[in-house]
Amino acid sequence: MKFYDPMLIRKDPMLLKRVEEMAPDFWWIEGYFPDVFFGQPVCSNSYLIKDGRDLVLIDNGKSGIMQEKILGLVNLYAGQVDRFYITLTQAHLDHAGNNEVINEHKIGESHFILNEREIPVLEFTDDWLSDLQARGQYYDWHEDLSTILPVVVEIARLAPDLADQVIQSVLSIAYPPLESMKHKVEPLRMDDLQSFTFGTVTLQGWPLGRLVIIADCAHSPGHVSVYDPENKIMLCGDVTIEINPVLLYSSVNGLIRYNSLFRQMAEEGHIEMVGDGHRSKSNWGKVLAKFPEELRDKVAEGDFVVGRDNCVRFFERFEGLHRGQRQAVIETHQHLGTVSIPEIADALLGRTDKATNFMKAMHSALASFSYPWRQLCLNVALEQHCKKIDREGENPLFEPPDLVIDEPRVDVPWRGLVDQAGQET
Repeated sequence: MKFYDPMLIRKDPMLLKRVEEMAPDFWWIEGYFPDVFFGQPVCSNSYLIKDGRDLVLIDNGKSGIMQEKILGLVNLYAGQVDRFYITLTQAHLDHAGNNEVINEHKIGESHFILNEREIPVLEFTDDWLSDLQARGQYYDWHEDLSTILPVVVEIARLAPDLADQVIQSVLSIAYPPLESMKHKVEPLRMDDLQSFTFGTVTLQGWPLGRLVIIADCAHSPGHVSVYDPENKIMLCGDVTIEINPVLLYSSVNGLIRYNSLFRQMAEEGHIEMVGDGHRSKSNWGKVLAKFPEELRDKVAEGDFVVGRDNCVRFFERFEGLHRGQRQAVIETHQHLGTVSIPEIADALLGRTDKATNFMKAMHSALASFSYPWRQLCLNVALEQHCKKIDREGENPLFEPPDLVIDEPRVDVPWRGLVDQAGQET
């Protein structure tokens, strides 16, 4: 297996980042998303915004050349701004691998602000392992690594504890520890949320100059989107990424809710441009180009989305995808009756509806990537509050839901997943 070489992104000229100005003093810095999902560095897009005497960096990627691009752009504003803020749509490593830029810039005052729920996610390997192990209450989670680490599945059948040690060793090699700058975080407190209304849409978040940091908590426990009402630009991080729900703590209901709200804002003329965590015609667009023609949408294959109608269509795409995912899981579960999560996932693979075909296409488009079928089914079962029936030495069973529950699980204490499937822990 070929793991991430921190110097790889410097050696390969194809990975050089493009920088474009989306609006005056509003910069997009291209990230990288490989075909080989686990074998090459994943690096998010970054955004730099000048707002009066403030400079705001949203996400910072993961690579040496990304850090150079960011600092080169930041330092162009030396003398023009007084304060430098860095914030993250999420603290996953591909978005937060260059947090140390807060120490390297030539701007005077600096602040690292982050949704308080996202602070534990800065410890990437612990966060990922915690998410994997939380699934162990419901099924053998080692099977979720069958594509990227098949040897672990074999080891786990004989010695589960040894398999866990192997995973930890692999993660330490593939993703060597970086300086998270956790000690510099100034938390954005959920108790301090304010309401912001745009047309008929009201969002909860925090102000940062003219920007609004929106607490969507959809892709990760403290995920945020960032809205610029002056330029009518929405930066939605990984609320719009085709591999959602990527982790168990992702919220399918939250993804539906915020794509619906953002679509409504676009319909009413409040969003005319969209940027997200990985949109790029150079790499993510090429992944999507592998999809069957009936599942492709050119509006999603560029660097960012421009124009009110295109923004509406973009958010409709993801709202429809996640509604379709949820409906496919619920219908499959209702057809089967009271069954285990692996049984729902196995039956789901036999469906041919658009959402399921989309998930199959994503599975095929990314080498070394296994679509999280069982995790999706578990996510939906938990959000639908399906009653869990424990069995000695076997996977627990879940009763199918009667009605669709739309409420996201944003109030769950995510660290060490709390079971809300019809019983108290």
